[in-house]
Amino acid sequence: MIVEKVDSATALSQPPVRPIDWCTPCTAHHAWNAYEVYCVPRSELSRYRLNSDNGDALIPIRRGITSELVAYANSLGVATITGKPYRPTTQGKNERFHSTLFKWLKKRPFAKDLAELQAQVDVFDQAYNTQRGHQSLEDRCTPQEA
Repeated sequence: MIVEKVDSATALSQPPVRPIDWCTPCTAHHAWNAYEVYCVPRSELSRYRLNSDNGDALIPIRRGITSELVAYANSLGVATITGKPYRPTTQGKNERFHSTLFKWLKKRPFAKDLAELQAQVDVFDQAYNTQRGHQSLEDRCTPQEA
C-alpha cells in the first residue's frame, strides 16, 4: 500500500509518499506518519478527514469490521469517510495521482523491498512536484510553484 497526502488546491504531493507493508501490525501508525511529518498538532487533527475508496483493505466497516487504520484515525479525532460506489468524482484527484505514480513506477525496475520502493517514490515525488506542469494549475505551473 502507498500512503500519500495531496493538497487539493495545489496538487502538491506532500512528502513523504510512503510505501508501507499492509500486513504489519503497525500499519495505521505508519500511515499517519505522512501527517505527523508536517507537525500537525493533535488538537488540529479533527479538521482532517481520511477519504478512502471502498476497498476492504482500508475501510471494511461495511462488513461490520473496524480496521486498525480507522480505529487509529478515530482515536485522533480524524473522521473517516468513503466515496460513493461508482462515483469517480469523489476519488478523482486521488485516482489521477495514483495513476500517474503507478505508470511512472511501471517504467522502473521492480523494487525488491520497501526501502528500494521508497527510494523510487522519492524520485517520483521530487519530479512530480518540481519538474512537470500540472494541467489543473494556472499556466500549467508545477505544484511547488503554486
